[in-house]
Amino acid sequence: MKANLRAEYILLIGILAVTSSSFIILAAYEPSGAQVDRVSLAFVRVLFTALLSLTIVWIRRSKTHKLVKHTYSKKDFLVISSSGLALALHFSFWFISLDYLPIGVSLALTNTAPIWILAFMFIFYREVQKVKQVIGVLVGVGGAVVLSVNNLTLFLDKGLSLGALLALISAFGLAIYLALAKYGVDKFGLWLYFGQVNLVAAVGLYIYLTISGNLSHVSLMAITYGLSLALIPGLLGHASFQYSMSKLPSSLVSIATLGEPLLGALFAWFIFSQKLSFVEVVGMLLIPMGVFLTLNFNGDSPINYEDQ
Repeated sequence: MKANLRAEYILLIGILAVTSSSFIILAAYEPSGAQVDRVSLAFVRVLFTALLSLTIVWIRRSKTHKLVKHTYSKKDFLVISSSGLALALHFSFWFISLDYLPIGVSLALTNTAPIWILAFMFIFYREVQKVKQVIGVLVGVGGAVVLSVNNLTLFLDKGLSLGALLALISAFGLAIYLALAKYGVDKFGLWLYFGQVNLVAAVGLYIYLTISGNLSHVSLMAITYGLSLALIPGLLGHASFQYSMSKLPSSLVSIATLGEPLLGALFAWFIFSQKLSFVEVVGMLLIPMGVFLTLNFNGDSPINYEDQ
């Protein structure tokens, strides 16, 4: 019970931290002169996240003077590499989709990730959700879509098809990345696994930037904003989600990722005095309703987990 309570607090911290990413990214792309290259920003973010995470591992081990050796099976290599590449796809494809889609439409498609997380949890672990959890996730995702999309007719524009595909692939990448954390964090511990996954993502994006000839686009601005993304939504946000996936029901963690659009809208309302339409208010109410439905009040396990 205490371990779950601690994980829920960590998950809450993660939601608050991840919310900052939208504001940092918008600041990086403001038309105030030199804008940051999309993929370069993703590369710097995961690179710094990897280096900082592995530094935490080194400091903790140096203090205890313990040399920990890990044996890697084929499954371990597959999980780490798949998770890292999925993370690279998530960040790069989502950032690039913003060149083709309004940010609201892109966020709406990316925020379908909780649905795919449940699907991948069944594929990877044969984890079966209760009906209440599935309904809760669907309600929450519906709220995120309503909150993010101001004009549904935009989907009818053929010019948005490429951007929509990129945003959906980004959602798939996020879902695979989070689903695999249940195995990876249990096997290697949070910071070692998190650092390795981000390092794989950084290598993948570095190869892409080199082949495409865009490595020179890694500017000082990209490093500045990328470091900010690594420190707050990276170390505090994504690391919290990764830890929570190994301790809490996946349905709860998946729907918690929807805290970003909800809190983003609330902050925009309170801080920037942005007006909210009736439809957006409905979307904001649907997300916590989905969380309420997803929570397990009976105390029994909401999943049927079968370790493979």
